[in-house]
Amino acid sequence: GPADYLFVINDRRTYGDYLGPWKLTMEKGLPNRGTVTVRRGDTKAAYDLVAHRPVPFACKKGVTTLDVDFTTNDGQVILLLDHSLPKLAAAWAADKKVQVTMDSARQDASPALYPIRIDVLDPAGKVMDGSGHACAVDGKYLFPVDMALNDQPGNWKVRVTELASGQQVELPFTVP
Repeated sequence: GPADYLFVINDRRTYGDYLGPWKLTMEKGLPNRGTVTVRRGDTKAAYDLVAHRPVPFACKKGVTTLDVDFTTNDGQVILLLDHSLPKLAAAWAADKKVQVTMDSARQDASPALYPIRIDVLDPAGKVMDGSGHACAVDGKYLFPVDMALNDQPGNWKVRVTELASGQQVELPFTVP
């Protein structure tokens, strides 16, 4: 679809202290900064999928530019979209499933794979089995919450985190 995933990697390095089979090994990361240029349509939003935040950028005549600044070997995965992310929402659907959606009254999510993290939390706040990462395809994902017969009773919750901008929603539920 209209979303692009940009992988930016700093591989600038120098020799370290480790002596490998062919002399010293280039293992120490060096600082590196610059501007990344991407020819694509009209970019309206950019998000760092590792830091979970918007990224400053400029877009003129179909060319998107982003400044990067690395202190050592590092990388970024940047999601480029043709409009900003809509609001994250979650609601209980039928059969103990959580329906995750990313849309608002004015817009649906752009066609893309949006990374999300779903945590099932027990009454003490401990992350339980069944938690993990997924992708909301075009801003939609259906997640089953399977409880074991011996799970602790009390007030539980499902926390959904959208990993582009860091938005979170929580759904409480009770285990009798």
